[in-house]
Amino acid sequence: MVNKKGVSPIISTVLLVAFVIVISVMVLAWIRSGIEAQQERATEQITSATECYLADISIPPASEKGVCKVNDNQIKLVVDNDGKKEILKLTVRILYGQEIEVSEEDLTTDPLETFNRKILTRTLSTSGKTAADITSIEIIPHIIEGTCPDNSERFKPSTTGLLLC
Repeated sequence: MVNKKGVSPIISTVLLVAFVIVISVMVLAWIRSGIEAQQERATEQITSATECYLADISIPPASEKGVCKVNDNQIKLVVDNDGKKEILKLTVRILYGQEIEVSEEDLTTDPLETFNRKILTRTLSTSGKTAADITSIEIIPHIIEGTCPDNSERFKPSTTGLLLC
């Protein structure tokens, strides 16, 4: 007769419980790292949104020539910082109906301080489009914490077009 010996039921139960505990600890660590990463991202987003609330820009009205054309291919934009955060960069989006032209003005060396004004000149690069074709201009501020698209300022020229500077 063959004498077969196997693992005793007590040892197999202990091994099974140990295996389940190890797997549970690994899953818990994986879930915890994911939750911590989400918490960090949420904290960054809340901080950025809070700081963006303090970033407020405006364009003076057309009567004050906040946006005007220097010539057919060049415009001047006046941007006021009415907020409590200095602006480090501005994204300028010029719309010509369905076409869009995007440029950025890096202000890190000379930031737009609070309650100050910056004058930007833009040469229109879209082929065949002139200042008369502009339907809208949007300026988006950037602060050290990030981009603030909700605090963008929009300008729509009157039906007669942009005033001459």
